[in-house]
Amino acid sequence: MVSSRGSVYRLATEERAGPKEVRLREFEARALTPLVHEHPQEYQRCGEGVMRSLIRATVAQTQHYGLDSEVSVIACAELYLMHGEDFYNHEPWALYVLANPELDAEMKVERLRSYTARGMK
Repeated sequence: MVSSRGSVYRLATEERAGPKEVRLREFEARALTPLVHEHPQEYQRCGEGVMRSLIRATVAQTQHYGLDSEVSVIACAELYLMHGEDFYNHEPWALYVLANPELDAEMKVERLRSYTARGMK
């Protein structure tokens, strides 16, 4: 006989957390995988809790700039991990890219990656 006690507890916890919080936790889990794969040393140094906090902070920050797809949020989380959560405040070009209404989310991420790959100037 299979016990359903664990699933009942999980459902009760999800009901208290609300659907938005549950979706955020699920996204954190999906986003953590590529970040850990691409940056294992940072993961070892920071730990899962810090990485999840970074993902949450990225979700909150990127919404202001129209970056709401999973791909764009993960890409920005990677940039934040490599260059600091507030790198765009220290790099005028980054803020220009993020705030530019003429660029869609994909183009913003592409430009951010391109500029940071060449070295932030």
